[in-house]
Amino acid sequence: MKYVAERDSCEAGDLIKRQEAEIVRYRAAWELLRLDVLFIGSDSTPCLLCSDTFGYACADCEEVAWEDLPHILEMYQAGGWPSIVRWIANVRGSQPLQSVQDAMGENDALRAEIKRLRGGM
Repeated sequence: MKYVAERDSCEAGDLIKRQEAEIVRYRAAWELLRLDVLFIGSDSTPCLLCSDTFGYACADCEEVAWEDLPHILEMYQAGGWPSIVRWIANVRGSQPLQSVQDAMGENDALRAEIKRLRGGM
């Protein structure tokens, strides 16, 4: 009987861990949706928006796994939209349009200046 109770306890603990991980993924999805970085496709696949980033006048997105959303949100919070574009470029093995690269550089410079003015926080 003790073995059954221990097994049930382990299974309950595993279930709780899986549910907690799912909550973290859904919270990340919600935040990325709110920031207009993500949309959910008709097949429930999360997709990062990258229209007009890798080609002119094109609707484009990069499908991602639900498990990747917390990491993607952390990247966004640390580096803004350029970090998402760099991640997609790495996945695709291609570079964004030159105008996007220029804007990314300007954004990075502004973020660095803000950090410097705030005392390196």
